[in-house]
Amino acid sequence: MSSDNWPGGMLAALIIPWHAAKNLKTCFFGKQLKELRVALKVATRYEYDNSHDRFEYMGLEFPFSFHEMTWGIGSELEKTYRSKFGRDCHGGPNGSNVRMLNIWSMNQQKIHEETFLCEWAGPLPDGAVSAAEAAMLRFYNKEIACSDCGDVIPLPGAGRYFAGVYCSGCWEGTKGCYRGKGGWKKTESEETYD
Repeated sequence: MSSDNWPGGMLAALIIPWHAAKNLKTCFFGKQLKELRVALKVATRYEYDNSHDRFEYMGLEFPFSFHEMTWGIGSELEKTYRSKFGRDCHGGPNGSNVRMLNIWSMNQQKIHEETFLCEWAGPLPDGAVSAAEAAMLRFYNKEIACSDCGDVIPLPGAGRYFAGVYCSGCWEGTKGCYRGKGGWKKTESEETYD
């Protein structure tokens, strides 16, 4: 985020301590958080940044986004979530009980992404809380899950492409989704960043 939005280079952010965040109702992460995020974006005159919303965990700050997933009836997204969650998954124009939580490091490395089922006024599911906390603890311990294979690796990793951080096997193409195709290293080398 640009530091010239406030006098003296001050930045504005909503920082939620993790011990408090994990006990909030999911409806807070919906409507109330959206209202606070919009107010911060207006106040800072910088509306294209996710770093306004942060969790504080063990002295580190982690930008995050939390979304209600919506989809059209019969869409590929609906099929994906129904196959993952079963009949309990509903969405469309009337809302959804499927949520997505993304967490990044302050230097924009994606450290966690998860979709899960939850009730509108219910707490974050225990599994989502423990997975997010494990990701932040790994980062605190200078480790991260490879963005392709998921193996836990020491930071900074073998290579980086946008927010992804990769182990040497996935970076070089000896494993992962680009196995035998030059890996993420080849993909990154061909990127124009336009």
